[in-house]
Amino acid sequence: MNSGDKGGITGFWNSTAELTIGNLIIFLQELHLLAASKNTDKIDIYVASQDVYTHLALFGAVFALSRNLRTLSFCDVDNAHSASSNAILWPTPDILHSSHTGSNKAIGALFPSARGFVRLCGSKKIAESVAAYLLAHANGKAAIAIHLKNSQIDHQSNAKPAEWHALFEYVHQRNYPCHFFLVGNENLSAFRGKLNVTVVQDDGLDLTHQLALIASSSAFMGMSSGPCNVAVLSDIPYVIYKDPDHHSSAMEFEMGTGRRFSFSQNSQYFLREFATRASLIDNFETLQKNIRAA
Repeated sequence: MNSGDKGGITGFWNSTAELTIGNLIIFLQELHLLAASKNTDKIDIYVASQDVYTHLALFGAVFALSRNLRTLSFCDVDNAHSASSNAILWPTPDILHSSHTGSNKAIGALFPSARGFVRLCGSKKIAESVAAYLLAHANGKAAIAIHLKNSQIDHQSNAKPAEWHALFEYVHQRNYPCHFFLVGNENLSAFRGKLNVTVVQDDGLDLTHQLALIASSSAFMGMSSGPCNVAVLSDIPYVIYKDPDHHSSAMEFEMGTGRRFSFSQNSQYFLREFATRASLIDNFETLQKNIRAA
């Protein structure tokens, strides 16, 4: 087992936590916010799991988004909390609502003491690679990352392709200086060939690079999903849709009746409504004004 130097922030990913892309992204930003509030850039992560190697690629792909991560180590549950000393530990036992439960409540508590979110663009090599990719395909236009969730397990908040087709066509016909980058591993064949759309999976971008692309874009639009958390926990403008009946109680706990999280900026909207053609176009108009103002 690899161990970091003394001090800094030590995060423990518990074996009982729900392992999803979104929760790992939240966890990573929790650690960065805590580090900023403690004036350190040293982060170590221990993953306590009995079957960690089943999900090794997922841990590596998401945690590669951090430039401050010194070590990523794996240990069994019993030895996890004895693996690090002289460090600030996260999460502490009194934290009931955090990445480990799929909640942004801890983010909201940590945010005021930090200096804002760290853009999860990965190492310098990853960031430069993604920047070059965006530059080559956007041709000087604003790069808007899109994730059209289409889960075969959880059908709620899945994207309706016809509505998004209408948006892309609307933007193309009006010659807006925007280019859409579709991320994700969904079947996106219906969107290939559109002049203002790039399907990034066709160019072989792996999960780390696709998530870093979201962080590096001018803005984000899409459905509520794991990858959208890169945008939610950032300073880039976004419009995210979630079906109003999808996790309705949990969303009310997280957001109340508002359209933003407590830590969100005025250019960031998390909408509990259906992504209709009219709504997409209306909110895109607001989004592109926010891009120009940024």
